[in-house]
Amino acid sequence: WIFTNKVTTLDTIENLKISLKSGEISSPLHPDQFFPETYKLNYAPDLVKFLNQKDEGFWLLKKKNTNCGRGITLIFDVKKYKDDLVTKEIPVQPKPELETEKEPSGSSTELLLQKMKEMGIDPVEEAKQSQSDAPPDEETKEAHAAEQPTAPVETTRKIKNIRSLVTEMDESIIQKYIDKPCLYKGKKFDLRVYMLICCTKPYLVLFNQGYCRISLQDYNLEDFNTKEGKITHMTNNSVQKKHPEYKDRKEETIIDLETLREYLLAENVIATPEEFSKAINKIKEVMRVIFLQTKDKLDRTYG
Repeated sequence: WIFTNKVTTLDTIENLKISLKSGEISSPLHPDQFFPETYKLNYAPDLVKFLNQKDEGFWLLKKKNTNCGRGITLIFDVKKYKDDLVTKEIPVQPKPELETEKEPSGSSTELLLQKMKEMGIDPVEEAKQSQSDAPPDEETKEAHAAEQPTAPVETTRKIKNIRSLVTEMDESIIQKYIDKPCLYKGKKFDLRVYMLICCTKPYLVLFNQGYCRISLQDYNLEDFNTKEGKITHMTNNSVQKKHPEYKDRKEETIIDLETLREYLLAENVIATPEEFSKAINKIKEVMRVIFLQTKDKLDRTYG
């Protein structure tokens, strides 16, 4: 849980900032250079910071204990998301109708009949005409009601209590999306690299450069708030499997880092192989400082 829980990872990053500032850990890199803007929504100060943050950019809502792309929501309109987050829909209670005072039995009817006779109107014929224009009976009403769409329930919005909102968001963080990434053949990619802690007494930590994961869809932001958008913006194999051509093109979703380096050189994204090596060394440095920040939480055992 030290490295894989998204909330504790964010805690580690915040503690690392303190360690770098105090000089307990030294590094040429600062977390702001490698970790996107992120907030813990179950922590009131972070929640307030996020709500006061400018309503711009694309965001990812993540559950703290999920992997393989599960539990991630792509947020296209952050202003609407904030509005929906802090308010809830509640039904509007209709105002009770005022009761009218009943008139004495017979008096109004008698006056009406007398007035009709004075005007030369036959009450019997008028009654027949009124019957034909009368409202439908209950069965007719039900038949017409079945044909008509149900009217939506009128609702209003109510602001949530900040304390209840923090409790509600216990499992979540929200992170700003890097919307202008480096691309491989017009598609988003990321690097799956590994840090292996072989031993904690003494410490022995190894690095493996892993591989590159690639999306099967051309990169664009127009589909960010669509169902298909996850395939464009998330390179997880479990997500790419949902692409209709995955079975025929699955070999395109993974390449080694040497292939990536040669492509970036050919496309003049980098000028020399040394630039690529510098990027890999920065990844190693990130791993080093993360390990230094968390090593005291690891069990110390021989072997």
